[in-house]
Amino acid sequence: MDFFEKPFDNSANQAAQPTPVEPNQPTILDDWRKFPAHFMFLNEFRSATNPQIFADINHGKPWRWVLNEHPTFTIERWIQDGILVRPSINRLLDELTEPQLKTLAKERDLDLSGQKADLIARLIEADPAGMAAIVADNPLLILSDYGESLVEPFLEYEAQQRVIAEAACMAALNEGEFYRAEQIALHEYHSGVFPIDFYNADVALLLSIFMTHPFSYFDQLEDADQHAIRLATAMRFLWGNELSRWLPNATAGDNRFSAAQLAQLLHDYTFHIATIQLYTKDWIDTTVEIVASPEACPVCQKLNNIYPVAEIPMLPPKDCQSPLSCYFDYIDQTNYFNPDGTCIIGN
Repeated sequence: MDFFEKPFDNSANQAAQPTPVEPNQPTILDDWRKFPAHFMFLNEFRSATNPQIFADINHGKPWRWVLNEHPTFTIERWIQDGILVRPSINRLLDELTEPQLKTLAKERDLDLSGQKADLIARLIEADPAGMAAIVADNPLLILSDYGESLVEPFLEYEAQQRVIAEAACMAALNEGEFYRAEQIALHEYHSGVFPIDFYNADVALLLSIFMTHPFSYFDQLEDADQHAIRLATAMRFLWGNELSRWLPNATAGDNRFSAAQLAQLLHDYTFHIATIQLYTKDWIDTTVEIVASPEACPVCQKLNNIYPVAEIPMLPPKDCQSPLSCYFDYIDQTNYFNPDGTCIIGN
């Protein structure tokens, strides 16, 4: 089976699940359980979530496309079926700040010492009805135990698919199939539910990771170590996680940097090149302010300045004194003008 064919069949789990107690009305549970999109949406409520955010067009529109209905309808159905419930009073009170909780405790002549959880416990013990009234209007929802039992098989399945996808992505990178590696990562990230948002710039950056040669740092490396460092940098770009997640323990660095430090330097160097290329392509006449982080080494601090695009220095510089390279911000200095000549943004 091709990686991109990923059916999720929850029928076995579905047959084993108990029916919610006295549902308010007939539902289409048997229908929605056939679609990964619904399980992905259900996963949004594994921690307490405000359902009102899905009424907003930015949060709700993508889900409406893949659920084939407005997400608020889906949420209402799950509430009726006992899949989504209100969190405990403890959890709802935890939304309050510590000063707010101390005010409530002081009003009830309670001890103010201890952690936030201690305050909440005292408040509930002293005034359960009052605390219930305070959080009555809180809209948060969370999965019930029944809801957890429904989503758990999907999450286990997704974890297995992630392992398969990572291996397939690494194989594609090893073979120089950068487009396919990008597609595998995006497809897995969206679980095949959302349309893949693909940019050629990402493939170009992957190519740069494998082709660029940052200064002389790689000159002392064996080919296998150099390739392992490039591969780890590319996998981090596509999948996140710490570099150590992708870098074999036996990978050697040079006489100055460890393999992980070289991978970090390659990451920073490659993204700097991509940034310069972006400015060169789109804003030839712009200037860019380079601002080193406060923690940057003295060598990099000296580079703080405003540069024409053609004169932006290579970052991190060759004589950077930080073992993990220093961090820089790029501030676009381009001026944009209204038709009447007034400046919109810029300096």
